Amino acid sequence: MISLTSLLYMRLIPIFSILCYHIIISSSEELVKNKEVRVRSHDGTIEGELDCNMRKLFMEMAQQNVHWRQDTKDIFDALELDSRCPNEVYAHHMHSAIIDSSNTKLEKEEEEEHSYSVYVDPKDGNDKHNSGNYTHPYSTIHRALYNTRHKIPTTKHNTKKSIILKSGIHFLNETITLTSPLDNHLTIRGMGENTWISGGIAINSQTTNWEQSKTNEHVWVANLSSIVNDDTSITGLFTTNPHERMTLARYPNANVEEWDAPKRYIPSFTIKSPIVHYEDPKNVSQYEWIFPKYTTTPEFYSIDLTQSSNPSGHVKNGSSLDAYNMYGTGHGGSCASVWGDEPSYWCSNISAGGWAEVDKYAAEAGRPNIPVGITIYNTLLVERFSKWNETKARGAILHVQHTQSWNWNMFNISHIITSTPDELTIHFDKGGSQGGRNWQCLDENHRLSDCNGKNKTLHSGAWYVEGVYDELNEEGEFYYDKGEKILYFYPNSTSCKGEEFTSLAKKSKSTHCIPDLIATHLKTLIKFDGTKDEPIKGVQLKNLKFRDASKTYMEQWSAPSGGDWALYRGGAVHLEGTENVTISDCHFRRLDGNAVMISGYNRYAHITKSEFSWIGDGAMATWGDTKEYDATEGNQPRYSIIENNIISNIGLYQKQSSAWGQNKAMASTIRKNVMFNVPRAAINFNDHLGGGNSIEGNVIFSTCRESGDHGAINSWDRMPFLVDNRDGPSFTPLPTHTSRNLIMANYNSAQGFDNDDGSSWFYTHDNVFYSAKGFKMDYGGHSSRFENNLVYGDECYGTGDFLNKDLADTFQGNICIIDETNTSKAIIFGHLFQCGFMVPQKNTYYSTSGTGKFLCGSKELFTLQEMQHKGFELGSTIGTTPNSHTIISWARKILHQPHRAFHKGQHSKKKKITIVVWLIVIVLLVGSLTKLLLLFSVRDSLQLIWERLCQCASFSKAPSDSTREPLLSQNIVETTITNSTSGLPSSPLTVT
Repeated sequence: MISLTSLLYMRLIPIFSILCYHIIISSSEELVKNKEVRVRSHDGTIEGELDCNMRKLFMEMAQQNVHWRQDTKDIFDALELDSRCPNEVYAHHMHSAIIDSSNTKLEKEEEEEHSYSVYVDPKDGNDKHNSGNYTHPYSTIHRALYNTRHKIPTTKHNTKKSIILKSGIHFLNETITLTSPLDNHLTIRGMGENTWISGGIAINSQTTNWEQSKTNEHVWVANLSSIVNDDTSITGLFTTNPHERMTLARYPNANVEEWDAPKRYIPSFTIKSPIVHYEDPKNVSQYEWIFPKYTTTPEFYSIDLTQSSNPSGHVKNGSSLDAYNMYGTGHGGSCASVWGDEPSYWCSNISAGGWAEVDKYAAEAGRPNIPVGITIYNTLLVERFSKWNETKARGAILHVQHTQSWNWNMFNISHIITSTPDELTIHFDKGGSQGGRNWQCLDENHRLSDCNGKNKTLHSGAWYVEGVYDELNEEGEFYYDKGEKILYFYPNSTSCKGEEFTSLAKKSKSTHCIPDLIATHLKTLIKFDGTKDEPIKGVQLKNLKFRDASKTYMEQWSAPSGGDWALYRGGAVHLEGTENVTISDCHFRRLDGNAVMISGYNRYAHITKSEFSWIGDGAMATWGDTKEYDATEGNQPRYSIIENNIISNIGLYQKQSSAWGQNKAMASTIRKNVMFNVPRAAINFNDHLGGGNSIEGNVIFSTCRESGDHGAINSWDRMPFLVDNRDGPSFTPLPTHTSRNLIMANYNSAQGFDNDDGSSWFYTHDNVFYSAKGFKMDYGGHSSRFENNLVYGDECYGTGDFLNKDLADTFQGNICIIDETNTSKAIIFGHLFQCGFMVPQKNTYYSTSGTGKFLCGSKELFTLQEMQHKGFELGSTIGTTPNSHTIISWARKILHQPHRAFHKGQHSKKKKITIVVWLIVIVLLVGSLTKLLLLFSVRDSLQLIWERLCQCASFSKAPSDSTREPLLSQNIVETTITNSTSGLPSSPLTVT
């Protein structure tokens, strides 16, 4: 007979076992979670631990921003998570993709939204005999466009209509030009995942007569006279599938898509750039750039806006730099030989700011500091270049980096003269406009200076030459002889031998091994050609892929406004005179120029859920029009929305390129994008015309990889513009708000947001800037705010001069943690260049030692207490650097990110299991208690239950030695005292 005690004990064991198991598992998961946030990187340092966890946060937020994109391994690789975090391996389940219902709409349902649809099939379509319906599609977009324009009565131009492109490559023999009102409310969209629009010419491997070169067995030759015109210039070449970029024959050899390849440039002969790895074993690159001749000075135009009598009728007098209260340009004269007839701030006689004296002296002297040739004294280079076929070398392009890596200039080679075995001169007849500013010089002491006076020599960075027939010596290179219409190509060796070549040759009945190729032809694939008075309205480009547009760096470039940048005013998709145009779910890939240009009058352009990758120049840019300083007519892009896009690996040719470049535009919204692997700033404001922009929720990292003196976001505001953005016209822009962004200023970036010369009315708040300097303002900027940001870097702020207290910037409520990983210098939290008007306050500073000082004025250092005695940093504190977990928690709080991100399915499954477990426990417990009350007194029952619970609790808190080690052998985590409501520090004190 089993005793009643044994019976009850056996009945309660399952209940207690389940409870104990759940307690142990929950405790273990909490410890594992803590272990995850405390995991150290491969270098075993606390900094490495933070770096790992911060990069994971970048990955998490990036995946949220591009939720429509299933594969995000390129982001994972760019963040170097596999090497920065131990045992971190990319898997598709890392990305909890959110399915967008707009992408799952059936083709038939979308077709029914439009009263008129036309289909195009590049393979099976027919323009002459088909009607353009689904079963009888046209073969070209131009034919379909003719149909949508002329088959609908002119009184129904607002009818919704669509051109639906079936999968395949749609080659264009000319640009698709959309006009108003004929093309209003037109949708051009792709079916499936592989609908491409190409600006190239197809070179079919089976129909092209390839022959092996008689002088080089590796090179194959094809006469293209049957498919090209006399004016066709093939500057780019791509394989059809897979879509890969070939290299125009160059020296030194390199693939432009391998941005950090060694020995890819000929280096500067005095200042060694950190991004150059080329070595000359005999004679280090001795050469001299040739000055142009003196001509006439430009025509200068300037207005002093501080005077109430100025022609604008409005006063602008807020900057401490007098020139920034003026409007000025120069055009014609010596400037026209480089930058054309477009008026330029850098051709004026009032340019001011960083190194602006160089440009001012050049304009006043009537000679731009842009070379017209180069004389080479390096014996190795002379020997090599003198062997070039001079006829075929004409038209080659020399690319050269600005001294301080601000931009690259390109020059067309007109002729080459070899004077002696040790001297050779290359002459240019075109180029140099690709940067907005002049070159700098070296003085007789080899220091950088302006070029005014004697004994000055033009100075450059690294350089290379492309388009040289005699440098066709590496796989993947090509050369095109325009006069003879002959293409020379050096194919990949693996496809030209062995079984693969035999199979290809047998299949194509050919004796060569050349794949299908596409030669670039068009610079612009789709152009919107409207006006302010008659804009193109409601057009949509959806689910399209754009490829194979031509290079544009030898076209005319100009400086749109007072920033350092120059641009080519065009792109593969060019918007001019539009309203409510949408580009969604598109992919811009391997285009050799700009991808999208928004020019002149545009309203509410919307670019969303699109990808930009491997672009020759910039991804997206604006360029508005003004009448000198007057922008009140509104001929600028306004209210553009750029959201949920991914932009990477751009600026392959022009390094002064960005994901979003804003020039003479206002009220743009740039939100929830992912931008990385960029040669210069990811977002650049060349001016602050009108202001009113919003930069929110973006993930930006790996910028300024091939340039310096810049930030991940950059702004200038040297030129004032009169805009109708307030109750009436005003030179004061609306504030631009930058918030909730996660930015890493790695590589050569300095600040997360570099507010450069003249930048005013920028409100930067609630961001996380990692590996970055904090707030910067110099050269006459004012009225900006830097608040409630988390900065982890080597400086919290550095600001310039202000006219008065009312115009001073604000720095308050920030958390600033000094990264002491790579520095042995004294800890300096911030620098007030003018120890006067700007009053930092209520900030929290951290360093390893819990100490640090401030610069107030030029060189004098002060403690926090001394600064507070002077009236600065009131309410601010200094503490010791908190642990990684605390810093990440603060970052998540600022960015509105949940403390712990679970995969949606895993979280739901875990929640369901927990509910089921507790339901079972409750049922068993109720049944057991009922029997207990029937068999024992209430007192005895409660006593027995209490004893068993104590045993269970003791078991869960004190596991065996073998169990304790893996769960509890972690380092004790420091905890920072936080404000109970905000989750952010209210005191720098820490406890263990």
